[in-house]
Amino acid sequence: MKKEKLKLEYIFYILMAILIGLFLYWLFHDDKGTQWNVFFRKTSDYFADYINVLRYSAWHDPYFNALNGPSEKGYFPLTYLIFYWLAKAVNFAEYRDDGVDVGMWTKNLTIANYVMLLMILIMFIQLFQMKKGKPVTKWLMTLALAFSGIALFSYERGNVIYLAVIGMVCFIEHYQSENKVLREWAFIALAFAAAIKGYPAIFGILLIWEKRWKEAIRLMIYGLLFCFGPFALIGTGFKYNITQWLVNLGENGEKYMFTHNPRFGYLFFLSQMKSGDTRDMWNEVLKIIFYILAIIGIIVISKQKTWWKKAAMLVSIIILLPTNSGFYCGLYLFPIVVLFFNEEEHNWLDILYMLSMIVILNPFQLMTKKGVNITLTATNIAMFVFAGLLLIDNIVNFIRVLIEQHKNKIRIKGALPD
Repeated sequence: MKKEKLKLEYIFYILMAILIGLFLYWLFHDDKGTQWNVFFRKTSDYFADYINVLRYSAWHDPYFNALNGPSEKGYFPLTYLIFYWLAKAVNFAEYRDDGVDVGMWTKNLTIANYVMLLMILIMFIQLFQMKKGKPVTKWLMTLALAFSGIALFSYERGNVIYLAVIGMVCFIEHYQSENKVLREWAFIALAFAAAIKGYPAIFGILLIWEKRWKEAIRLMIYGLLFCFGPFALIGTGFKYNITQWLVNLGENGEKYMFTHNPRFGYLFFLSQMKSGDTRDMWNEVLKIIFYILAIIGIIVISKQKTWWKKAAMLVSIIILLPTNSGFYCGLYLFPIVVLFFNEEEHNWLDILYMLSMIVILNPFQLMTKKGVNITLTATNIAMFVFAGLLLIDNIVNFIRVLIEQHKNKIRIKGALPD
């Protein structure tokens, strides 16, 4: 089976190399600039996620900052606390209404690029170390992920999601470590990730399924401290900050629910429909269906022994469930790709998983004459296929384990004397 594993892994590298090669060639040889669609609005809004958060944080009162409206300030406060210190490198007092934008000055953009590159470097070092096998396979995996459409899009956005992925990867790697220090560090890292993006907190369910109650409580305490403690350290204080944050969250959901941006989830498709009762009805129906499927997914992984399938189910929920799941959320899938190819054996179903991953990671852009991004649509379809396969796979495993456990109870009961 080891040879079969290598064949499947190298098929992945070959297909990704072809797609990356086509992307890089046409990036510099296509007069229409089709391949530049891998970046948000072809880089016309360069590093906006980073620079906007910097602007909101500069005066140390982000939730009440009037720039771009309250809907844009929905992060937990830790992000704004970090960016408050980064903003000190730029004199935002010079920001005026006459078009002077110090956020886009070369000094700030240089710092922003260094900060983002540092985060990216840390993440890929983690993934490189996580990957099993020879150095050549480690490098091939790193390059395949680094030149994926998701990675390129995410860098151009300058989004802090890299910090969340770094924390999540640390947890995935060390939460079962025999080393107490590393294990505790994993809990702190996940709490940090949750304080940046919220949704990685779902990985805490693993401690509950493993009945590690004391560690689950410690993780919850860390999470509460990281997520809510900083509310008291910025702006007008804990009470007013958290109240305004809740208002901002509500407005954020309303603003981006049907915004047609590069994103994951069923709302990607609904956002292309004309507004009206039909779209609203489908949204309510699909929301209920997806929440039910997410709950089922969380339950069925409790019996799953294949580690990558367990983690992948949680990541699929993180990517597909949120209202505003930006395309950069695909970064959460990177450690899953590594764990998948770390497996010693693969079966026929794994071929479908691998093909789904390739479509999701594909950087090569295809556009219709009307400007519809075929690649982005295919990526979303592939993500649904990947998540659907996982859900079915985990449900089948769950039922099989329950049947085996029931049979074992009958055998034990029959073996006992009356």
